[in-house]
Amino acid sequence: MLLLPLDSLGHDGFDIVALDVESGESRVVVHVDRDAERFALGNDPKHWAAFGRRGTQPILTIWAGKGLTIAQEFAFDLASGELGRELPWGAPATGAFVTAPDVSNPLEPSGAVRVTSVETGEEILRCPYEPGDLPVRGAATFDVDSKNVAAEVSDSLVAVWRPGARRLVLGGHRRVTKLWVSAKTLVVRDSSWVRVWDISGP
Repeated sequence: MLLLPLDSLGHDGFDIVALDVESGESRVVVHVDRDAERFALGNDPKHWAAFGRRGTQPILTIWAGKGLTIAQEFAFDLASGELGRELPWGAPATGAFVTAPDVSNPLEPSGAVRVTSVETGEEILRCPYEPGDLPVRGAATFDVDSKNVAAEVSDSLVAVWRPGARRLVLGGHRRVTKLWVSAKTLVVRDSSWVRVWDISGP
């Protein structure tokens, strides 16, 4: 298990520690020094950084400065302790890929759902919105094998983009919290139900 011990976290930096849950033994994997010029100091030395992952990519979330601060998320290299590229806030990841809406105006969408590499930011797929879509920032997912992409396109609709086939739009959802997509199936978890859709048709 990898973790960021609270007692190692201070204004100057922190440790990422590997813990053997069977033996209880731990070791420092890497020490991270804070770049105070890039990340302004605040008044709380214990809650300005958090460690986690997106898919298979380790990430750091940083709240820099004082008062109400905006979280920034970065890809993170465990070997060197270096920050990589900044990631879209809260975007879900499947393995090494982030799937997130990219819109200029949510009320008049001219953008798309983008699948990008977590590590490099390279665009892998771009699934354009269609007239009538009212995308919301939230659940989205990507299947590496089939290249199917699923994302919310309104408060109650989920779209599935399928290479070589028409786009499907599936309704009846409320406050979608999670999506999973494969070659033949879409699973949608919302505030009330878990729905399983067959998306293998034409």
